[in-house]
Amino acid sequence: MTKADLVPVPELKERINEKIRNHLFQKQPELLQKYIEEVEEANNHYQEALDIHAKVDLPKYEEEHQNFLSKKRVSLASERCLADSGLSLNSQFNERQSLKGRVSVISTSNPQSGKAFNPFEKF
Repeated sequence: MTKADLVPVPELKERINEKIRNHLFQKQPELLQKYIEEVEEANNHYQEALDIHAKVDLPKYEEEHQNFLSKKRVSLASERCLADSGLSLNSQFNERQSLKGRVSVISTSNPQSGKAFNPFEKF
């Protein structure tokens, strides 16, 4: 055996697969029809993808993408500024929520009895 007799592995695999396919298709012709349909469907999907890709206005898409990224950078920068000042959107929300709770307890408590209103307490 010489070096010229050696077959590259991918080519050898393809030859083996071809022999297996031919053997199967001779024994079961319906498999051949199914294989042909699947190959045609894959080619159709590929062609549709090429058509869609050809229709996309790439410069416009890139411009919209850059606009999105710049807006995202601005919102991240404003969040960082709030964080640097000791505030964040979450802390502001939590502070407002805790104030709401205090206000509702104060407004529903009975100042004469000195105890807070309990909605589950029977009258």
